[in-house]
Amino acid sequence: MSSSISQVDKSKRKATDLDMESQQPTDTSVMTVAEMATHLHVPKSTARKIIRRGQVRFQRIGKRWIVPFEDVQAFIDSGWKREGRPA
Repeated sequence: MSSSISQVDKSKRKATDLDMESQQPTDTSVMTVAEMATHLHVPKSTARKIIRRGQVRFQRIGKRWIVPFEDVQAFIDSGWKREGRPA
């Protein structure tokens, strides 16, 4: 009986995890690196590179990096063109 309960709990947990991944951030003033990556349609490693290069501001809270939404929008609006490549 306990094994059937744990299987149900696992399936609920998996469904909840999927729901959380598909949600947009509710507070649009800041976002996590994962949310930023999703918003930009890039891997998290690329989002971290953007932060490390100083292209957006961030605040580190514990192990999380929090990024202002307005900085991400400014980054998008700026273009992201690399020098030496055609426009």
